[in-house]
Amino acid sequence: MIKAYYTVLVSSERLDLVKANLSRVDSILNETQMLYDEGFVEKMEVSRLKINHNNLKTSYENNKRSLEISLELLKFQMGMPLDQKLVIEETIRDMQFETLQSNMQEFEYTDRIEYSILDTRVKLTTYNMKNTKAQYLPVINAFANYGYVGGRNEFGDLMNFSESWFDYSNVGVRISIPIFDGLRKSSIIQQRKLDLEKLDEDRMILRNNIDLNIKQAKIDVKNAVNTLNTQEENMQLAKDVYEAAQLKYKEGIGSSLELTEANSEYLTEQNNYYIALFEALMARVELEKALGLL
Repeated sequence: MIKAYYTVLVSSERLDLVKANLSRVDSILNETQMLYDEGFVEKMEVSRLKINHNNLKTSYENNKRSLEISLELLKFQMGMPLDQKLVIEETIRDMQFETLQSNMQEFEYTDRIEYSILDTRVKLTTYNMKNTKAQYLPVINAFANYGYVGGRNEFGDLMNFSESWFDYSNVGVRISIPIFDGLRKSSIIQQRKLDLEKLDEDRMILRNNIDLNIKQAKIDVKNAVNTLNTQEENMQLAKDVYEAAQLKYKEGIGSSLELTEANSEYLTEQNNYYIALFEALMARVELEKALGLL
């Protein structure tokens, strides 16, 4: 479900950015169309911008549908009615990769469910072995009885309470000492010891696997965040180039071809950024799984 949730966040952010790009190109296209109508620019300039505009419009519609299906998938995985509205208040900007560092310092092996289960099996086996050993100990039971008897010659006189009844009582202690059981308990204890040795070995192997899993997940997060930072910088640079080309075009010293190419490069870097962002989020999920947080 967490993957579906992050997909919604990324899709929502991407849709907002494509919408902003479309609005920007739409404004330039309208201005260029007016200049063409007045005879100041060639039709080719308008056509290039229309192509750019149409591509962005298609991209916007595709991203909008992708967000809708992502929301439907998230609601389905949440067990939520598909016709019910789902509002996501969190945004991608709220994601903090740094918070995982403090979680790593507090990690316990028992945070991992498989280790916790194995640890419980060790405790149960230890208790069973102690219980079997305790069966070698003597068992002491105390008992006490108290009652009344009535001596009668006839059974029919039994309910005659005018006759005398005699009380009786006794107390005692019973001691049972195990002598020989055919080595049954000894065999069970030996088997429990073997089980404990095997469980201890399994625990050690699992600890090593968890350590390796966490180490690999930490490396993957670090690499993913580095890639994300690089793609974010590239996207900003492409945006600067596009805005410069846009300014030149408005001032009449740039061409629509230059503007279109700059916009195309900007869109490419945006796409690369969101791919890197999603991969970074998935790397974060794997680390949280390794830490037993999910």
